[in-house]
Amino acid sequence: MTEQWRYSLIGGMPRVKIETADEIQCLPKLDPKLWTVLSCPVNGLELEEQSLSLLDSNKDGAIHINEIIDTVKYLSRVLNDLNILLDEGDELPISVINREDADGAKMAAVIESKGLDKFVAADADAILAEIDAELKAKVDDATSPTAENLPFGDSTEAANKAIEALESKVDDFFARCSVARYADNAVETLDVKVSDIEAIASGILSEECDALSKMPLARVDENSTLNFNNVNPAWRKRIETLRSEVLQPMFGDITKMTNEQWQQVKCRIAPYRTWLSGKEQVAQTVIESEKELTERKAVILELRKLVILRRDFYRLLCNYVTFTDFYGNKRDAIFQAGELFIDQRCCRLCMKIGDIATSIDQARHSGMFLIYCHCESKTLGKSMNIVAALTAGSIRNIRVGTNALFFDRAGNDYDAKVIHIIDNPISIRQAFYTPYRKFVEFIENQVAKIASSKEQKVLDEASSKIDTSAENIQKASEVADKQKSEESNKKQIFDIAKFCGIFAAIGLAIGSIGGFLTSALYGFIALKWWQMPIAIAGLLLLISGPSMILAWLKLRKRNLSPLLNANGWAMNTAQIISILFGNTLTKTADIPKIKIPNLKLNEGIAKKKGKGKWIWLIICIIVLVLGVMISWWITLINLFN
Repeated sequence: MTEQWRYSLIGGMPRVKIETADEIQCLPKLDPKLWTVLSCPVNGLELEEQSLSLLDSNKDGAIHINEIIDTVKYLSRVLNDLNILLDEGDELPISVINREDADGAKMAAVIESKGLDKFVAADADAILAEIDAELKAKVDDATSPTAENLPFGDSTEAANKAIEALESKVDDFFARCSVARYADNAVETLDVKVSDIEAIASGILSEECDALSKMPLARVDENSTLNFNNVNPAWRKRIETLRSEVLQPMFGDITKMTNEQWQQVKCRIAPYRTWLSGKEQVAQTVIESEKELTERKAVILELRKLVILRRDFYRLLCNYVTFTDFYGNKRDAIFQAGELFIDQRCCRLCMKIGDIATSIDQARHSGMFLIYCHCESKTLGKSMNIVAALTAGSIRNIRVGTNALFFDRAGNDYDAKVIHIIDNPISIRQAFYTPYRKFVEFIENQVAKIASSKEQKVLDEASSKIDTSAENIQKASEVADKQKSEESNKKQIFDIAKFCGIFAAIGLAIGSIGGFLTSALYGFIALKWWQMPIAIAGLLLLISGPSMILAWLKLRKRNLSPLLNANGWAMNTAQIISILFGNTLTKTADIPKIKIPNLKLNEGIAKKKGKGKWIWLIICIIVLVLGVMISWWITLINLFN
């Protein structure tokens, strides 16, 4: 229902007003055809990328209308007063949070637990850091044993693995020894049997043989002593590892181990094993704590999101729904990257661009005079490409290769160089001089071409003469001496005839021009005094009028939308830049008139300049009078002839 909306004329287009909390809350009901923008990019704008990323719910790099609407619904749910969005600032009072909403209640509880009555993004960052530190401490407690739990120091884990690899086999050996002492004649039964050896003797034997590894660790000893030099070959490597990792640190370099020593080894490793077995329980506790901390962290992140939206969401609306930031005077739009200083002017409408070719292709339809620059800051180690709109002044000193200076929104300066220009009218005043400028440029180009061709001709002739051999030169000299006297008269007659023809042609041209000037002068003199300025104005209008009319038509249609479209915006309306508004986008230098009475050098220069002007004026008058007299004289001659 559009009847509820208020409208205003912004940039030559009727747009809805978004100035109250009710108007923000009703945005989901606004017809999409009335939105200024349909989508905008997340990157490359003068608004924190973090803020825009929060709105980009599907993470496709663009913010669409439905994501703006979802954000409005979310804010209407968790806040009880959307007027807070209209105020500049980043503080979120606890009083504006809707406690009746489940998410709002959790966020309000967090603020109260910290004893605060308002919240800012820095508070959220501090709480998140506390949660991360608490979680890290619990994980460290669960995964890092104390010195008491490391009986072998840094080698405790390796020692425990060595013990585990032999523990069952060593326990079995000492148990057999105990049984042998308990029962008479039981050694043969408990010891290695010859039949077991015979069973594997027919095959290929190796220390890794599975049947061999199942036999006792060593020969049964009634004294319960394990002799390392007489152990099962299948377990020899693990015995050596046990000796180096465990027994040597405890008992030194021993060749035998008693049951008492083995029990000491097991007692020594017991604290580590106790900690290891309890680690799983501690890890489970950490997981439960982590789940709780993660839930708390989610609430803090939600609160942080709310604070950022409170600060930046309305500004995005002013660049998305209404475009009041661009057409207003309070602040620059989020797509304005900074200011370009060039030829005594400051261009405020500067935009960062990605693909230059795409931008140039679409920007041709904007109707603006555009300057593409490559900007580089050696101090920051950054570079970028920008496009700046020139909307005031002239273009006399702006060409490809011109150096300039660019300042970004943070005040950092970049060296800028013009790499491309799209030529369009800047102003009606500039259009007035365009025909004369183009005529002068045409004459300059033609003169340059003629001079270049003549210079090349002279160089070619000089080269051909230099390449002529000395013998030919001598012969030509002799022939010239013989024919000099004979041809002198003929040549003189020929030259005179030639120059007479030239003078006749020049006279005819001067006569035609003089006749035209004479007719024009007589016609101008025949006018009344008040008609003379009108005639001059009519002549100027005849020359500059078409250019000015075309410029006026183009200036009325200057459109920013093609530039924004080239930068990833989906524009829903034209963004017209009128002549008056365009003048505000480019600031020209205002040079005051300064008098320096005590500086004699400047006074002398001023006097010389004044005299020079009078001299040139007198010369022009003399030339004009001579031209009229010559044309009059030629006309009289033609009449009598």
